[in-house]
Amino acid sequence: MDFSIIIVNFNGKEYLTKCLNSIFKNNYQNFEIIIVDNNSTDGSIDFISKKYSNYFNKIKIVKLKKNYGPAYARNKGFDKSK
Repeated sequence: MDFSIIIVNFNGKEYLTKCLNSIFKNNYQNFEIIIVDNNSTDGSIDFISKKYSNYFNKIKIVKLKKNYGPAYARNKGFDKSK
């Protein structure tokens, strides 16, 4: 793995499609995406699981039990990165 993309999400379902699609248009393939969810209530995680199931070799999802804020979430994503 050459690099990790960490996406912090809190109720950002409406933005995830555009974000993830732009990443997957990339020709470079040696990366991982770590989505850290700050306890969203908008169905973000279910949406990603269904829409991007073909990419689960690239996507890791980290679900937090509450909204700890972006800095904590980024650090959790970093902890899970290769």
